[in-house]
Amino acid sequence: MDTQNNTTEKKMDYTKFLGTWLNAYDNSDAIAKMIIKPDGDRKMQVQIFGVEGGRIPGDWGVTTAIPLSLRPGGTEAAAFKAQFKNDAFEATLAVNDNKGLLVIAAFIYFTDGSNREDVFAREFYFRE
Repeated sequence: MDTQNNTTEKKMDYTKFLGTWLNAYDNSDAIAKMIIKPDGDRKMQVQIFGVEGGRIPGDWGVTTAIPLSLRPGGTEAAAFKAQFKNDAFEATLAVNDNKGLLVIAAFIYFTDGSNREDVFAREFYFRE
């Protein structure tokens, strides 16, 4: 009897997340744009651009995100989490797709001593 465990990771299909995504809300003061690129079978590179004149303007940088499926062993991505951290803020983004749009729930904590209030933003994004 073969008792060897098969630990080979299955490839995750996260192609629906790839591309450039723009905020659907014209008056947002949070995230203007998100660019997602592949980084192997189970990772993505995520870059965020804040709204100019908003809470955190400009390029937030690039981070690695790991897509998640709805069930263990699933091969279709349903969501991912991305984390950004620098001297001014820490942000955790929970991202999922909903009928062709991306929904970003952003938890933003300011760490620069500016006394700005930490914020939550939930907005919708369409593919450019």
